This record gives sequence, structure tokens and C-alpha cells, in this order.
Amino acid sequence: MKQLKHSPNQLKKQPLVSIIIPCFNDPTNVHYAIQSCIEQTYTNIEVIIIDDGSVPKLNIDFQLYPPNVKLVHQKNQGVAKARNYGVKLCKGEYLKFLDSDDELLPTCVETQVKQLLNSSDTISFIGYRTVFGKKSIEGTPKFDNFLDAIFQGNIAPLHCGLYPKSAIENIGGFGHEGPIGESFEDYDFHVKLAFSNIHTIVSHDVGVIYKKRPQSRSSDQKKAFSANIFILKQAIAHIEKPNEELSNSIINGLCDLAIQSGQYSTLFTEFQLILKKLRFSDKSEKTFRYKIIASNRLKCGSESAKKWWRLIFDALPATTPPTSDLIPPTYSVRASSLELHTHKFDGPLLAEALMRCLKARDIYLWGVSPTSEQWIQMLHFFGKAPTALVDSNPQAASFNGHNCIKPESLTLGKEDVIIICSKSAYFAIYESCIGYGWEENIIHFV
Repeated sequence: MKQLKHSPNQLKKQPLVSIIIPCFNDPTNVHYAIQSCIEQTYTNIEVIIIDDGSVPKLNIDFQLYPPNVKLVHQKNQGVAKARNYGVKLCKGEYLKFLDSDDELLPTCVETQVKQLLNSSDTISFIGYRTVFGKKSIEGTPKFDNFLDAIFQGNIAPLHCGLYPKSAIENIGGFGHEGPIGESFEDYDFHVKLAFSNIHTIVSHDVGVIYKKRPQSRSSDQKKAFSANIFILKQAIAHIEKPNEELSNSIINGLCDLAIQSGQYSTLFTEFQLILKKLRFSDKSEKTFRYKIIASNRLKCGSESAKKWWRLIFDALPATTPPTSDLIPPTYSVRASSLELHTHKFDGPLLAEALMRCLKARDIYLWGVSPTSEQWIQMLHFFGKAPTALVDSNPQAASFNGHNCIKPESLTLGKEDVIIICSKSAYFAIYESCIGYGWEENIIHFV
């Protein structure tokens, strides 16, 4: 993607931008984060590193950096309180939050400041490059309405945003109580901003690097799902009369969360009363689609899953097919060369993958994800079921009634197949399969 080439001195107004970097026991990566800040083409910035009780205490050689880089220490209180401390100390009109293991690209701040110069009470979001080891993929936050979009998941990594300090102070900064204190405080932060009626603007330039690591906080799925459920329940409870569009966004977000987490019983308990206040049109194309999805999922899966989908089905009004043509589904396909490809309903590839499954003796799904849920559904309609789900670190003994096993306990024969069901860890899982000698058993379809 193109980057802006103008010089910062072309900007008539140069508001101060504060970049806040919380750091806990990460002395190596934080230097790359700081370096990415001081290499910004926009120069009116201050960089505040909050050492959140690192052991040993974080030290920085200030001879390497300009005077606008500052380091402060606090007792270990967690990333949310570290960011809030940075907000209290900083002097910038606009704020950016950067984790110690992430980086900014050189024109990031300049691009976003330029967007905000003629806008008040507005957040700027910029595109991001997600890095998995030696592989990477780029993305852009895509949404029409901030409040509608936030119910379908966090819209972007936190450091994609450039936020007015006044807006952050108005919502009380980052939450740190309950499940939010352990995970997803950035999602809670965006939810509160969305409810404040702030405006948003998006740059399609790639401005930040987001590094995903197996040991990162965002990889702890159990805590993340618990925090997600907590945040959504609080947010929905504050909506007195959701309109149709917002109701569709909420139901879509809850269904995605159910599929991703598999926590059907918890979701049923937490949201069965809340769902009753949602409003849907019996002539809506979206409502028609959700009704079909819920109806199909009632035919298979665990008892707790069926109970959840019955709740969704009953919450939607009886519908008739809309007069407009339905949009065909979209599948993301990975070719055997491991290059990423996206196809609109690529029938031949799907048919080939399913044919291999129908001929297979045992079918294994590596990964507990929405993709594995989709494969369970597809296989069910062909009278097949996965033998087990494979996971390097199983969070539970089973998923939707199927056992979860570690790869080292598995032996594949020539008639067995394994389907990689994790997008974020696809390449790592592929390399593991090669290491186990399973290259010929892999079905490359996500």
C-alpha cells in the first residue's frame, strides 16, 4: 500500500502527539518499539515508556535517544493501569498506545495527524501488518458505523488508533476490573469510545506492525473469551432500545463468539434475557440469513450448542425470502504452495477437499476455531464426523462433543487426513505437520 510522501513541515498545524509504551520484562523488544517512534516523519511527538514493575528494573541508555523520550517506573499493576498512568503524565493533544513488542512504520503518525487536523472529536485508525514469525499479512479496519461494528469484535489492534486525549479522559481511560484486567482491556476501551458517540476515520495505508506470539496475552483464548463475554454483556445491557441494524450487529457478534469459543452454555446463561429486547424485521435479508444459519446448526452439535442455536432461532421473527438475490458465501482458500488466496465460492476446491474427506478412514481437525466448527457442520451433512480435534495446548478435553488431543499422541496412516483449521497459526501448524511426516495427509482448505 502507498505511504504518504509529504514532509511534516507541510502541515500548517502540528499538535503534540504522545506515544505511550507500557513495558513489563521486555527489555529487548522495547528498544525496537522506541526506535520506530523516533524514526517517525512527524517530529512533534513525545515518547513515554511506563516500566510496569519489570525485574530487573528497565534501564534505557538515553544517549541513544532524543530528549523527547522519557522513562517512568511503577509497581507492577498491569498494562491497563500502566497506560492510564501514561495518559496522566502525557501532554499530547493526541495519544497513541504501543505495546513493547510492536512497532510503528515511519509515516504512521504523520498520516493520522493529517487526517485529524480538520476533524474534531474523531479517532483515526490506520492499516496494520500482522506478523507471525517469518510470515505476515496486511489488513485495514473496515466498518461503516463504529458502534455497530464493535459488537462484532474488536475492530483493530490498539496501536492502529490515534486518539484525542480529551476523549480518553471522558471515558475514564482503560478499565482494569474483573476479567478485563487480564485480557481485552483494549476491546473494552473501544466499546466505551463507541458509546461516547465519537467519530472515526480510517486510513488504508499500513502504518503499524502487530506481532503475534504464542506466549502473548492475546493468545490466551480462555481469558480472552471470558473478557469478551463480560464486555458484551455490559455493553448490551446499557442499550435501552436497539434499532434493527444494531440488533443485527449484536446477534452476529454473539453467534461468532459462540462459534469461536464453544462456550454455548455460558452464552445461553448470560444472554438469554438480553436477546429478548433485540428488534428484527421479518423482511430483512440479514434476519433471513441468521434464521437459516440457526436452523442448520440445530441439526447437529452438542446439546449445549443446540440449546444456544434454539435460543437464537426463537429470538428471530418468522421470515420470508427477500426479493433481492442472496450474496453467495465467500471462502478463504490456501493453495498447496501456501500462498494466500481468496476465492468467491470456489466449488471445485471445496469439492476436492470434501471428496478426500469422504474417502478418508479418519479425519482430524487441527485447531479449535470457527473454521473447525464449519468443518464439523459440513462433514455432518455428508454423514461424517472428525475422529478428534488436534491442539498443541488443549483448553478443554472436548469441543462440541469431539475429543481434543495433542499431536504427539496421534499416528496418521495413508488413509487418514488432517485439516488445518487455524488462520493465525496456519504456517506454524503446517511446519509441524511436515515435522511429523504428515505432508501427504494435509488438506489445504480453510
